[in-house]
Amino acid sequence: MFCNSTRMASFVFALFAGLVFTSSGFAQDEDAAASLAKAHEQLRAVLDNTDNLFYKSGKENDGSTFYTVIWEHNDNSVKFIATLKKLGFYDGTDIYGLSLWTYVANEENAVPPAVIKAVATTTDRLSLGSFSCSQDFTKVFANVTASLDGLTPASMWFYAAYLQSNKEAMEGIIEEAMSASGR
Repeated sequence: MFCNSTRMASFVFALFAGLVFTSSGFAQDEDAAASLAKAHEQLRAVLDNTDNLFYKSGKENDGSTFYTVIWEHNDNSVKFIATLKKLGFYDGTDIYGLSLWTYVANEENAVPPAVIKAVATTTDRLSLGSFSCSQDFTKVFANVTASLDGLTPASMWFYAAYLQSNKEAMEGIIEEAMSASGR
């Protein structure tokens, strides 16, 4: 009889512990989803209040949300993609950052080595962002990473202007390299 009650107590304890750990995992998932939803609300509020900026949201195949943003200034416009990236965890909540990128060049064939060198050496001089190539070396991107904390319409406007400026500068370098290579 003692043996059966011990087994029963062990079984009840294991069942209880399993329920506690499982519900704890569900709570963490709910907290993560709430943190992400709050980050998206914060980003949309900034995008809504930024002058000369228009956006629409879309979904990736994995369910993550991205924003296609068009910024207009002085008869110029730049189209870029904004996504939220999880940076870490602090004080019980997930911390998100903003990743912005735009196409600088999109070639049917691989870009010449001079363009790849320009991307690598120009990136060394940037403080906020970088340039990168796709794995197949057919696309060049301008990238900016920003903190979502403290993001304001003014800073969003600044990041858009920064992307536009870098895109125009790199396009000039790429045009020179392409014409030098006979493309």
